[in-house]
Amino acid sequence: MASLVPVSAARQIADTEAEPSCWVCLGPGDQAQTLVQPCRCPRPVHQTCLARWQLQSVGRSEETACRFCYEELPDWRTAYNLPTATPVMTVSHNSVQYLLEVKPGEAGKVEFQQTIRNVFGLGPEDVIELTFGCKAPGTGEQICRGAAAAKPSLLPALLRSLHAGRKGSRQQ
Repeated sequence: MASLVPVSAARQIADTEAEPSCWVCLGPGDQAQTLVQPCRCPRPVHQTCLARWQLQSVGRSEETACRFCYEELPDWRTAYNLPTATPVMTVSHNSVQYLLEVKPGEAGKVEFQQTIRNVFGLGPEDVIELTFGCKAPGTGEQICRGAAAAKPSLLPALLRSLHAGRKGSRQQ
């Protein structure tokens, strides 16, 4: 797995550039948002900017590898230093929203589908089709939709549940 190298320990930035800046947002590094070099490329990036870039690239090679030097990138979830918590996903149906826990793995998927069946009164013969949307943490910008958004949808769900202090399924 790739590791993040602080800019101070990485190769020197081009002499023409007075101060290093993030190649995604062009902002400087500071104590709150340090710049790192996750690959062999000469330009640094904020870890959260890189994570957002990777989220926008879900399902493509840029999610896991640098598009310029092709080196493996760190997992985008590490940018948020998340404590252990169960993500809560918003499920909308007929203009009613439900907050449902989402657990990892195949067992979590089966449990989530059973919860959907129970909430909406569906039988085992009914087919469940879900469309996922994923909004970028911090900005709320819609960055992916469809089946490819299922996995990255869990991060904003987790961030939302941690922020709100939710600990279970609730109906709004």
